Amino acid sequence: MKTALFFAITWLVLFAKDLFSQDLVELLNAVMMSVFMIWAPLMIRLLSFRHGGSQTLGRYVHIAAASQIACAWFEHPWWPLAIAFIWPAYLTLIASYYVGKRQVKPAVALLLGIIGAAWWCASQLGTPIFAFPFTMVLLTAVHFHVAGMGVLVLMISGPKWAPNWLFFAYVVTVAAMALAISTQAHLEVWPALVIVALLSHFGFMQIRNCGAELKPWMWLSSICLWIALAIAFRYAYGQWQPSQALDWHFVASTHGLLQVFGFVGCGLLARLKYECSPIVKPS
Repeated sequence: MKTALFFAITWLVLFAKDLFSQDLVELLNAVMMSVFMIWAPLMIRLLSFRHGGSQTLGRYVHIAAASQIACAWFEHPWWPLAIAFIWPAYLTLIASYYVGKRQVKPAVALLLGIIGAAWWCASQLGTPIFAFPFTMVLLTAVHFHVAGMGVLVLMISGPKWAPNWLFFAYVVTVAAMALAISTQAHLEVWPALVIVALLSHFGFMQIRNCGAELKPWMWLSSICLWIALAIAFRYAYGQWQPSQALDWHFVASTHGLLQVFGFVGCGLLARLKYECSPIVKPS
């Protein structure tokens, strides 16, 4: 816990101010660093509570995550890539542990994190993917870590897990959304509509299934989710009707921050409070 607090304070000192930057890249980098230094280590810890986990690998999560800070500090052409690859390699080791234990859901959650880590590496190299601009590559890395791995970790941890149909329906819809964005962007409004329905249901579910001590956290998490979903759907509608398109910076600074620090952040902290409480958990 002391290590987690140290990294949270370090992030606040070094990167929190960039959340208010008018530069979209600075804002996305600040969000990505919060994932590395705060949220991703918490996701790995929550997985180990309810699904078991390699204690040896778990001890190195903050080292693997913090190594990514150095990516922006080296100008040598191969140093950023060498350091960036520490993170996807680490997630792959954790995922392989769950695959070996035949635990599908944690492995799938980590797989989305690994995909996001690959996009993160591409952003650090400046490597174009599907002819997307740099900001889109960085934005995709954030999405796979938060809306991918983060949301799935929420679904499989805490007082009561989301049903299998909701978990796998969300995974399939995220894949459909990624396909639409990379091929026919104007079609993303349809998977976006399904995601709104699935996650809205999950928002009500996490409030209903928690005890009184977690209600404030879950309400805050779900309210942030519903607002973020409305903005996301409005953005997807703008891809279908270009005359109604929203600005990327507006979406990142509203939908993105609500998703990261509100929905996923508060949800993870509520589940950590639950797992660390002295009450007896179901096996």
